[in-house]
Amino acid sequence: MSVEEADSAASNSTRLTPVLAIRDQQLGQISIPLFALRHGIAAGLASSVYNLVAGISEIKAEVNLPYSSLDRLSPDFVRWAQSASNISFTKFPRMPGGMWTRFLEESYFSMTQSSGPVVYPNYFLPPTPNRRRENFCIIHDCQHRVFPDFFSAKKRAWLDFNFERTLANTNRVFLISEFERSQISRFYGDKLANRCSVVYNAIDWGRFNRADPSPRTQELAQAPFILSVSHQYPHKNTAQIIDAFCCLAGKFPTLRLVLVGHKGTSVLDKVTQITSDEVRERIVFSGFISDADLGHLYKNCALFALASRYEGFGMPAVEAMGFGVPTLVCDSTALPEVTLGLAKYVDAKASTLDWSDAIQAILNTNREQSKLDEIAERVRDRYAPATIARALITGMCT
Repeated sequence: MSVEEADSAASNSTRLTPVLAIRDQQLGQISIPLFALRHGIAAGLASSVYNLVAGISEIKAEVNLPYSSLDRLSPDFVRWAQSASNISFTKFPRMPGGMWTRFLEESYFSMTQSSGPVVYPNYFLPPTPNRRRENFCIIHDCQHRVFPDFFSAKKRAWLDFNFERTLANTNRVFLISEFERSQISRFYGDKLANRCSVVYNAIDWGRFNRADPSPRTQELAQAPFILSVSHQYPHKNTAQIIDAFCCLAGKFPTLRLVLVGHKGTSVLDKVTQITSDEVRERIVFSGFISDADLGHLYKNCALFALASRYEGFGMPAVEAMGFGVPTLVCDSTALPEVTLGLAKYVDAKASTLDWSDAIQAILNTNREQSKLDEIAERVRDRYAPATIARALITGMCT
């Protein structure tokens, strides 16, 4: 898809619809179950839900948030949401066990609630959806089909079963990029893909400013650094960024690499194997951090880099662009689409040398902040929570 086509598709998917349409279509209060969220785990999913709720609240629609335990949610989000007059929380029983209990909790919620539409935020439609209400669902990606080796056979079968059932039985499925629509068509057929609408992820840049960054993060940001943000799964390809940094370390003796997100074993092993103590110590694992700390790192990094080989959206890259910083990503999957063709791109099959050359080119070029700020404004307009919330409501009303 060309940049112009992506722009046109995004424009169509985010066409403003009056909030009055909710009343006209008798949608009533929108419920978004939070049972799939775990604070500090699958942070991208949580952020996408929190940002969407912020958008729905901003356009003055009523939103209800069924949950089983507030300690599974971001404390910052809970404090903010509880202060909003049009957001309500509804407590449901907490099922003992691990992540799998979300499916039981969502199913119980579905069987016991009968009023208003519900948007399930992560691929799963309960097996006995309440037919007296409209059911919608968001599917984020088809990664299990593209990288089957990263999933057990049991997990792949579970995902396929639920994808197909959800695609066939919801009132409408929302996908987070045109790229993902092409993936649904590729793996599940045009008939099911035609039941989907693209509604991009909302980005609430305001959430990064609701608190002060920690002293540790402020100290970390004082020296120049490359920033990369992801849960370090194999497909995120963080090792490529580390290798590129090692190639550049001697040319930029004060430069550091800051990796935000849960540490992957293979990534830790790679850093441990770096023979130079001086270079190794300049690679910083921040772990999972607060929104305020992450926002501070975005604002102060020399550049943001993401070498991921698969993104259904790529929220960290968009967040970085919205802060007006140089952003370097792969030229594949959804990344060119969601970055509007305005980032810097590296071929998905590029070598470590290609990545180090691209990073060096950005570091050696005078930063055109006015141009970056123009890009930031365009990106923020495109993914503003209110805009995305209206797009969602448009899809729910058609």
